[in-house]
Amino acid sequence: MFSRAESGTTRPNPVWKRIHDDLSSRIYSGEFTEGFPGEVQLAEEYGVSRGTVRQALRPLREAGIIISHRGRAPQVQTTDPWTSSGPVHSLLPPLEGDISRGTTHTTVQRAELNKEAAAHLGVESDTALLHLAWTYHPDGPPISLGHSWIPLRYAEPLTDLDFTHTSVYRELSVVCGISVDGGRETLRAVAADAEEAAALECEPGTPLLAYTRISASGDTPVEYRTGSMLGSAISVTHRF
Repeated sequence: MFSRAESGTTRPNPVWKRIHDDLSSRIYSGEFTEGFPGEVQLAEEYGVSRGTVRQALRPLREAGIIISHRGRAPQVQTTDPWTSSGPVHSLLPPLEGDISRGTTHTTVQRAELNKEAAAHLGVESDTALLHLAWTYHPDGPPISLGHSWIPLRYAEPLTDLDFTHTSVYRELSVVCGISVDGGRETLRAVAADAEEAAALECEPGTPLLAYTRISASGDTPVEYRTGSMLGSAISVTHRF
């Protein structure tokens, strides 16, 4: 039976989630660049049923990280769908491609109390939260900015981590053992105010796509996020 030491959380993870987190770590390390194993092979490797493997793979498939076609071996998506901007946003030409080559400039990285964020996360107002703020630069000027609040009991290993070339979701999975596999998000069109224009190096009034997001692991909210992206650089795709 597959087992893995718990990290960053006091609640036990089910077997399928531990397998999911382990596979995520292996994917991000580049282990499966030549092809991804099938369900039968993974079931034998981890010593679990095929149904448990399907549960572990479901979030990876729904996020577009594992791509399967009938009659073909599964493949790993070579670009990173879990970027600092989130899983549903993608860059338009000429910025499309492997956006992991860009850089994240972290402007805030500290533990704090925030009543609004705590309320969105469904925790007590005096719960310590890790607050991260950043701008994302694909290759030159920034195209997005964001703020993220995560209960410190989940994210304490991230308090001193360098996010220049990685993302919050990736490190939550790899470092903390917490996989973001659901949530809800609201998008709206806005005009850049003076503060946003200064951060994004654009003119006030520039069209932006603003969002608020609650990210969850299973049924547990683990992150509250707000942010804005240049409208000219972003497309949004939803499956239905």
